[in-house]
Amino acid sequence: MQPRPNGDDTDPAWYNTAWQSIDSAAPWTQRTLEDADFVCECADIAARPVRVLDLACGTGRHSIELARRGHSVVAVDLQEKLLEVGRAEARRRGLAVEFLQSDVRNVPFESEFDVVLNLWEGAIGYLENDAENERHFEAIARALVPGGHHIAGPLYNADWVARSAPAQLWYMSRDMALLSRLEWSPEPRQIIDTCTEFRRDDDARWSMTAKPAVSYRIYAPSELRELLAKVGLHVVNFYAEPSRAPEIDDRHSEFWIHSRKAPAGPGARR
Repeated sequence: MQPRPNGDDTDPAWYNTAWQSIDSAAPWTQRTLEDADFVCECADIAARPVRVLDLACGTGRHSIELARRGHSVVAVDLQEKLLEVGRAEARRRGLAVEFLQSDVRNVPFESEFDVVLNLWEGAIGYLENDAENERHFEAIARALVPGGHHIAGPLYNADWVARSAPAQLWYMSRDMALLSRLEWSPEPRQIIDTCTEFRRDDDARWSMTAKPAVSYRIYAPSELRELLAKVGLHVVNFYAEPSRAPEIDDRHSEFWIHSRKAPAGPGARR
């Protein structure tokens, strides 16, 4: 990710040049199957094909896995370079995933999807200000059919960050380790994340790279509950992780959230 400088010279659209590439060795790329299992369990779609919208999909690893399971998936990201990687992988595997380059606020869908996803942050909180972030949630709600499901996570818990910062978190995979040093800016409720990457090469030697700091808006569960209700989604539950352990509080650094759009009536699709 490119740096988002703090202070008066902050670029309000830093996400336009962020995430130009995603390393397949990164720790957060190693849980695709578990994430897909969680989505299917929450939305109760393991045994029936549905329409899925994967927002800020990156290279589309979740989209491709859900397509493999029989679902019809539209994968959206701002970065065409990442979408090209996803298209090539979907073609290689013979899977029909529609990849669409778009800002998440401007997706042209209305009451079309049974499930909308924002996985591994999914650009939540990345936009210029609270009003623009709310437009993202409005687009999510607009894209869902009545009774449709929204699933997002993991998201940093603002309650935990506000209580614990400065703090450090480690994320590990076989050939990479990431150390995130987290600071908290109460106004405008942003996390400041300075990451150091440790990478193991083919000769089992480790190298270290310091990444520029990035900052973006994060939410407490109570804030997200209120924001989702404002756009017509009600929270089904918060989870500490895809193990579906509920009861989120300020002891949890991250959380997942499952919400639903209100059904249209007695005959609504569920």
